[in-house]
Amino acid sequence: MNLEDVQNMNRALIIRSLRRNKVWSRAELANATGLKQATIGNIINDFIHWGLVVETGMIGGKKGRRSIGVALNNKAVRVIGVRLERHYIKIGLFDLLGTAEQVEEQALKIPLDSETLVAKIVDSTQAMMARFPYYKVMSIGVAIPGPYLRAEGRMAWATELPGMGRLPLQTKLSTALTVPVFLEHDAKAAALAKWWLAQKHEENKTVVYLTVGQGVGAGVVIDGNLLRGDYGIAGEIGHLTIDFNGPRCECGNCGCLELYCSSIALLRYIQNKRLLGGARIPQEELALDKVREAFQRDEAWAQEAVRQSAQYLGIGLASVINAYGPSKIIIGDEMSSFGNGYLEAIMAAIGDRVKPHIWKAVRIELETSDHDEILAGVGALAVGQILREGFMGS
Repeated sequence: MNLEDVQNMNRALIIRSLRRNKVWSRAELANATGLKQATIGNIINDFIHWGLVVETGMIGGKKGRRSIGVALNNKAVRVIGVRLERHYIKIGLFDLLGTAEQVEEQALKIPLDSETLVAKIVDSTQAMMARFPYYKVMSIGVAIPGPYLRAEGRMAWATELPGMGRLPLQTKLSTALTVPVFLEHDAKAAALAKWWLAQKHEENKTVVYLTVGQGVGAGVVIDGNLLRGDYGIAGEIGHLTIDFNGPRCECGNCGCLELYCSSIALLRYIQNKRLLGGARIPQEELALDKVREAFQRDEAWAQEAVRQSAQYLGIGLASVINAYGPSKIIIGDEMSSFGNGYLEAIMAAIGDRVKPHIWKAVRIELETSDHDEILAGVGALAVGQILREGFMGS
């Protein structure tokens, strides 16, 4: 690592400490983090200059000593997280503790040309900032559904969003918005933020956070470091081939996993069965929440469709387990809400394809939080961008 990497790690360590304990003295931060007091002093001075941290006044210390306390500037500073999906965009205003103050969702009518999509993101973000003029928004993080080519500032591709792979999205958004913008792949944002916000870190573990919604992707965190690969597309398990005779995908491959187990694929499968004279499913039932309710009522058509989707996902996860050897896999996004029956079908498919002593050592669980992990993740990482860039002092 170079000096800049070390500085960024030290900044992040201090921010995590301030998130957990709220108010510290500089000496307490030095004891808690193991950093030298001079290092703590320099970083805190930067944070104060940027507006990220404030001094809270005198606080008590050991042996009756009193020191000046410091805390995150959570009253005046905010970040914005944007989640771009195939059929909607979602925007959240977050404080520095990762709490969402406002979340809004806007449906997208597909097909949608890329320029119109960028305009919608910009307009919605500016409207959010205008609604809360008394906050200083310091950065904007955007979670994108396709592989992110970081060096080029664009998505490589995205199923259901044709043309986005040719759009310099980073440049377009940075030019249109007055606040620094950064992009991150949605699953990677969720994975790293899950580790970042955890009360108990798993520094020496390999954790895979899987997003199974309108697409399928994975963020892989190894010993606290996010696996990106040279081109930024590591973890794109949605584009593993599970059927080499399958349909052509936007990525150029055939029979990709996400064409079989995403929420879009699930609804498309049910619609095709309906059109071919299968179960008499009313058109209004062809929405994900309605399918979920039917699945939980044990209706045969929903059970068959959801369990088949879970089986396909289990096939993909068998490859993930063999490739990465994770200690934990967390399944999040829309499909995780189908619950234990869905998870059982996934586990059964894995059990048929991975040696028992291997897969039984892996903890596989569904995301159970009631908020959008991807949106929360990119909001948390927006704070990380402040630490890396230090742009507020410029």
